[in-house]
Amino acid sequence: EYPATRGPICFDCENVSDPRDCHTVTPCNLNQKCFIHEKSIFGKRYFTSKCESIMGCLPHFTGPVVGRRRDLSGLCIHCCDGDLCNSDCSTASNATVNNVNKPAMPDYVAFHAVAYSPTNNAVVIFDHVITNVGGGYDNTTGVFTVPTPGLYVFSWTIETYGQRTEAVLLVNGVQQALSRADQASSYYDTTTSFAVLKLSLGDEVKVKVTKGNALAKHTLFSGWKINKTEDAAFSVSLSREVTGSTIVFDNETLDTDSAYSTSTGRFVAPRSGLYVFMMSGSTYGNYEYSCKLYFSNGESQPDVWVDSASGLYDSSSLMSFGWLNAGEYVNSEASRMASHSVFAGWQLIDDSSVNKTTYPLFLAHLYSDSSRTPVVFSRIYSSYHHGYSGSTGIFTADRDGIYIFLYNIEANRGLVRTDLRVNGVEKFETRSDGRHSGYDDTSAVAVLELSSNDQVSVGVKYGTVDGGQSLFFGTLLAET
Repeated sequence: EYPATRGPICFDCENVSDPRDCHTVTPCNLNQKCFIHEKSIFGKRYFTSKCESIMGCLPHFTGPVVGRRRDLSGLCIHCCDGDLCNSDCSTASNATVNNVNKPAMPDYVAFHAVAYSPTNNAVVIFDHVITNVGGGYDNTTGVFTVPTPGLYVFSWTIETYGQRTEAVLLVNGVQQALSRADQASSYYDTTTSFAVLKLSLGDEVKVKVTKGNALAKHTLFSGWKINKTEDAAFSVSLSREVTGSTIVFDNETLDTDSAYSTSTGRFVAPRSGLYVFMMSGSTYGNYEYSCKLYFSNGESQPDVWVDSASGLYDSSSLMSFGWLNAGEYVNSEASRMASHSVFAGWQLIDDSSVNKTTYPLFLAHLYSDSSRTPVVFSRIYSSYHHGYSGSTGIFTADRDGIYIFLYNIEANRGLVRTDLRVNGVEKFETRSDGRHSGYDDTSAVAVLELSSNDQVSVGVKYGTVDGGQSLFFGTLLAET
């Protein structure tokens, strides 16, 4: 019995002398087509039939068939869409799409996964999947394949031990962003970064370690589709180190509405609505300073601290939100930031579509040191928040849906291990290590599919969470 959600059923054999001798079939996933390839080995012709990714088929695309090409030797290579369409070269080249079996594009796309093995100079295989709505993420390859085109947000967290580790976000093999975790011998460090990208059907996104080693259990990858693709989104970074109270990001990856200015560093809301913002600030050398977002409407915002030591990088990340009127602006503030620091955001909903007081959304920070579970982030920002309790530290979902969370944990001269919990059960853990530089924070993003009345909180597994800069953020992405 085949899965209800699938791509075409395809023949699956390697190096048979006649495609009619292939009697093995397999269901492909939503991001694959059927494929047949004829090749010559020592003058004899052999056929391989299998499932192939959409991206793998694109080089063969020449016409209405999903793909067709003949190489210089007259050997066939075909991709086709339809059950058992790759039975032979002739069938594949003349295949028509079977509309009954053609998979529909998913309404919602979101994933979250954790690497349970270390990675050295390779694509990270985030093999432990927590969320995979839409089926785009493959935990055997570490690749997210876009199942429906649109605007996507990605976050990745890398942990290192006693060395500098660099990881890049790749789209179809092309680098889109870079992050660094950097620490002296015998100590841990973690970095989290973000990107907002406009992607096409079949695009492949992955995280690759290009230097050093990413540790297991604390290395994460998540992404989600912004469903209203007409809404504003931007993603900018720094190509060099800059100083000044307002950080002007000069490298613009995405700006759908020309709403971000590379001369002022401001994002100006083109329309009224709820906006979500992300920032990852990085520095190099012996510096200690705070980073925060500034809202022109006067909304108070928390800050996070970057604490680097001589010869090392350090970073800190946050997520925030604001109900903005058209023309109001947001910018990033810090005394300095290093290259590859990121500022990004998108419009989640418009003003008229929801009740502000009942939309699941919150941002809170910790007033004083805590070793209790759940951690109670008691200072709640914005008069518009719903679902989170500043007295218990628990967020309770009031509807079924896909939710986004970020928590930032500061350590003061010690080691702190915390985890994100759903209904008291651990989903993943992070580690903050302040033993070398005095202070250190770790951020992590979670993408969760929750049911009504599910409860989300942060727990302490070891050590004491430092007050002041430790944060907890959450929002409903889409109701399901």
